[in-house]
Amino acid sequence: MQMFSSRLFSWQAFYSVAAKGLKVFLFYLAVLSFCRAFFIFWMHDYMAATTGGADIALALWRGARLSCQTAGGLALFSLVSAAFLRFFHAPLEDLAWRVTSALSLTMLSILYVASFPYYHQYHTGFHQIIFNTVNEDAFALFVSLVQEFYLPLRLAGAFLLAFLLYRALRFLLAHKVLPALPELAFHGSSSRVSHSSPSSCASSSSPPSAGVCAGRRPSIGRTRASRTTPS
Repeated sequence: MQMFSSRLFSWQAFYSVAAKGLKVFLFYLAVLSFCRAFFIFWMHDYMAATTGGADIALALWRGARLSCQTAGGLALFSLVSAAFLRFFHAPLEDLAWRVTSALSLTMLSILYVASFPYYHQYHTGFHQIIFNTVNEDAFALFVSLVQEFYLPLRLAGAFLLAFLLYRALRFLLAHKVLPALPELAFHGSSSRVSHSSPSSCASSSSPPSAGVCAGRRPSIGRTRASRTTPS
């Protein structure tokens, strides 16, 4: 029961998992914001002639607000998985961060790389029309993706992007950015600190060392004199 409560109410474990979750959220938010800015820069030929800097800034601001929801969902996916596995077996926490981060970054990278040719073709982002592809010939669609949209090359680029982002996230999680939480203990055996007191010295059966129970250091001169005095 004590082991169960220590795992469940460990503030150090809670702070560690929460700090990693916050770093994952900020990482996803920064990645999504940067990818959106790069997409606008790369696809600037499709902008209207009247589009100005204020319009671009407004698009980035509204996109960042949407990215907060996406980053929060992805970070929550990793956070809940890591906290759940840490509760049962602490070494599995790192595995949860690795697997969930790899899955999320791979999915994001593939969708991001695919958004460029999709915008070239339909002049819009992903929406419900993409589900209409299930009614088309799968083999003809695959041939079209390979011949016209260079599917193998784009997939290789997506996997490379996912790998680089994964390594960056692992580097961020391995380094402590937030300050460490002070040691907190609520169990009697772990929170007690032994101090010598006059009452404990008086009740002790063994003779106390010089100056310890009195709360002062022993005199060096007296110690040397006691050593030189013949018995």
